[in-house]
Amino acid sequence: MTVCGPFDFYDYREHEYEGHKLCFIKFETRFIEACLDFIRDNIMPDVVNKHQKLVGRVTGGGAFKFLNTITTKLPGITIEREDEMESLVRGCAFLLRNIPDEVFTYDKRAEPAHIFLSSCMVDTYPFLLVNIGSGVSFLKVESGGTYSRVGGTSLGGGTFWGIGALFSGAGLSFDELLDLADQGNHLQVDMLVRDIYGGAYESLGLAGDTIASSFGLAARRPEEARRPADLIKALLIAVSNNIGQLACLYARLNNVQRILFGGFFIRGHALTMEVISFAVRYWSQGKMKAMFLRHEGYLGAVGAFMKNRMQGNSLAGSSTSWSESKVAGAPSFSVPGSGRRSIYPIQPHSSSSGQVRSPSDVFLSNTAFSGAANSLESETATDAPDDDSSTEKQLTPGPRFSLESNPRTLDFSTEWSAFELEHVVGVSLTTFPLLLSPADYVPDTWDLTQDTKARAYWLECFRQGAERIRQKAEESQSDTKSDAKARSQQFADLYFAFLSELADYPSGRGILTVRCILEAQQHFLRKLGFPDAFCHQKKLENSWALSFFPGMMERLKALDWSERQVALARGILAGNIFDWGASEAVRFFMQSQNSVDGMASFEQTQNKIPPRPWLMDDFDRWIQRIAVRERRPHCVLIFCDNSGADLILGVLPFAIECLDWGCKVILTANSDPAINDVTYPELLFLMNQVAELDERLTAALNSRRLICVDNGQNSPCLDLRRVSQNLVKLVNDEKVDLIVLEGMGRAVHTNLYARFCVDCLKIAVIKNSWLAGHLGGNLFSVIFKYEHYSSDVAHERNPSDSASTVSSNP
Repeated sequence: MTVCGPFDFYDYREHEYEGHKLCFIKFETRFIEACLDFIRDNIMPDVVNKHQKLVGRVTGGGAFKFLNTITTKLPGITIEREDEMESLVRGCAFLLRNIPDEVFTYDKRAEPAHIFLSSCMVDTYPFLLVNIGSGVSFLKVESGGTYSRVGGTSLGGGTFWGIGALFSGAGLSFDELLDLADQGNHLQVDMLVRDIYGGAYESLGLAGDTIASSFGLAARRPEEARRPADLIKALLIAVSNNIGQLACLYARLNNVQRILFGGFFIRGHALTMEVISFAVRYWSQGKMKAMFLRHEGYLGAVGAFMKNRMQGNSLAGSSTSWSESKVAGAPSFSVPGSGRRSIYPIQPHSSSSGQVRSPSDVFLSNTAFSGAANSLESETATDAPDDDSSTEKQLTPGPRFSLESNPRTLDFSTEWSAFELEHVVGVSLTTFPLLLSPADYVPDTWDLTQDTKARAYWLECFRQGAERIRQKAEESQSDTKSDAKARSQQFADLYFAFLSELADYPSGRGILTVRCILEAQQHFLRKLGFPDAFCHQKKLENSWALSFFPGMMERLKALDWSERQVALARGILAGNIFDWGASEAVRFFMQSQNSVDGMASFEQTQNKIPPRPWLMDDFDRWIQRIAVRERRPHCVLIFCDNSGADLILGVLPFAIECLDWGCKVILTANSDPAINDVTYPELLFLMNQVAELDERLTAALNSRRLICVDNGQNSPCLDLRRVSQNLVKLVNDEKVDLIVLEGMGRAVHTNLYARFCVDCLKIAVIKNSWLAGHLGGNLFSVIFKYEHYSSDVAHERNPSDSASTVSSNP
């Protein structure tokens, strides 16, 4: 808990939700005893002191092989074996539901080659899960708890490793074999169609360079000496192609269109993904695509752990309160000698990393030890309370195994774990119910992963804005915490390193968007003990805006109905300029005459709103609807943006107007702080303050015609795949028929093309010159989109279609 204040105006407290982290660590099974020693020395004493019972859950082949070792090293632990396939399916279902951009396809012609599929969060089943370990299992998954094993093959990762070891004549690790394969030329070993027919076999549609026989040339010229690299590359292609072909055939046999590959055989290796993708595409005649998982090697571990945490309940439900940590171990993408890139947040195959292939899964927790181990590799995760919300606490490295030559030694000096999941207590998230097509919903307007010019611009933009964020973070605690400056500099250093990583490897953490960068920014602030970096600024602006509220309402009252609607729209737009996340808006405030504490007057700000027609202008269509009493909405849902003038002088006058029409109004705000956005606790306080100035608000609050609710977000943007259950219940109960998305983050960076099954207003001022130009406008251009939902024409329109009038000269 962190207190921002105390203030003369108000003293509110921002709470960091209590939660846990699940931290994954990988290591070879030859280090299993060192791992158990670590548990005994670091976990067991805490368990004993708290009189807790430690339960070990193990799954996979190692659940049998290492059982005696575990019980000997950790006496007193109750060991429970978990079914391997059940754990894999449960873990896969969990990751698909909770990790955005978990699934991707691979296209070597694209740049980057990884194409992420966000729809898998809400539209997944049924699918074929291909688990590639020592052998391969093919599982038809119909829900998070319903699956069947439909087939398998003995030719899997163990086959590649075993035969590869024979070819190489050395005890190479799995990673070293992959590196060696990248140096090989399979054409020295494989027989092609043209080697048999002198060219293509056109009547059968076989190109000349199609492999006709793996290792076929070796039989023709057995006396020739061949390089191990050529043999191993041919072997990798043969095994991968066989797996891809079988996957396609099993999918067709079981009427499944989606094929997901897991098991940590692939681990981001470009050639492996290319061959499997080709095989699936070829044998399905282009009707299917191979889908890969960013965290393919963790499925069993996650599944075993989640059964423990959820007490066996199905994870196929729609609600969630888990997310991937933005600060977990920065990925290592380059591979020695090959230039390959991996999208995994671990070094995929470096012989110096002490990692080998085909993992087993080991979990640690303060209440449970869930694990799996097989003959190839182990993986460990630590689940512990997230204490980083305390501003007293310096940044503490998360434990990560760094395995040296001594198999008895574990080095925990690395800052971040390879993969972290964060669990928020008391928050349950689900999909927003009014999306027209949840499976087609993509929150982000621009994909910076693919757009190199846009990526370069935004990364530089965020770099330039980092110092302003750092200063506000320091300012928020300068009077209460002596180490505020040092921690704010740690934030800046971490943030700069993150931006540099994204510049080098834009697909390293999934799809790259403005939203993702802003979410990471807030995550870093919280990690360094700044849960509300703009609390001082928000307090100042809220106090200032409240002093202007009565006069604003008097001026609106003096206008006739038509003039008032124009004034209300311009008020929302002017309020939206008060955005500390937009550099050019901040520059305007600082340069304005008669500014007070860096804030221009509301009248000055209104003068920045250009005359109509606006860049996207549906204002006339909006007026046509509300001019007829019977056509006015019955319940309006407003996603609030910034504190201060935006909320108090922009949104609330509009909300009061809706109340005067007889509407119900729901105001929803972020659950946690983000820049100067209003939070739900703050909203509750401010509504009571404003209600003292306007009796209509008092009556509406008392009669529940005006309701405030948290939306589950902690970002300046809005991802409607994950909103709070509280909001969803209200939306359904109150039968919302108008959505208002206000602000650049919620209505432009995200949701500009989102479609809903009710009417929607999208209102924003473009406070970025580059973005305005990209949309065909100028700085401070206006977006006022009114989208009328009609069930008759909804299926005829594209998500990118707009009902707006667009002008390049706003």
